[in-house]
Amino acid sequence: MKTLRWLLVSTFVVACLAQAALARPGYKTVLDAEAKGAKIEPVVKELKCNFCHVDKAEKKIRNTYGVALIKSGLNEERFNELKADKEKLAQCVKTVMKKADAEKAPSGVTFGELIKAGKAPGTPPES
Repeated sequence: MKTLRWLLVSTFVVACLAQAALARPGYKTVLDAEAKGAKIEPVVKELKCNFCHVDKAEKKIRNTYGVALIKSGLNEERFNELKADKEKLAQCVKTVMKKADAEKAPSGVTFGELIKAGKAPGTPPES
């Protein structure tokens, strides 16, 4: 019985770790590099993944900036194409971020203007 219990616990731990492996750290690395030395740097450090995702929600739920990034071309298919080449992935992320920065946030100003002002660009999507 103890062996079965340990097997179940081990399986649970492995399953949890597999979920964490689905994250796309390449995106965060580029965001950190782009933010370095800018007004937005402390916001990026504080929000981490929630710069593009909704806090305390499933990571498939993106805030308005995360949605703009997806619309601008930062999708799973593109990630899978480029993930083996970190330089190409980084260049793609930078290009998509510039495109998304030109989009208007719900506040009426562009995401890029919010970022330059040191403000978090994304807000939770309207339900």
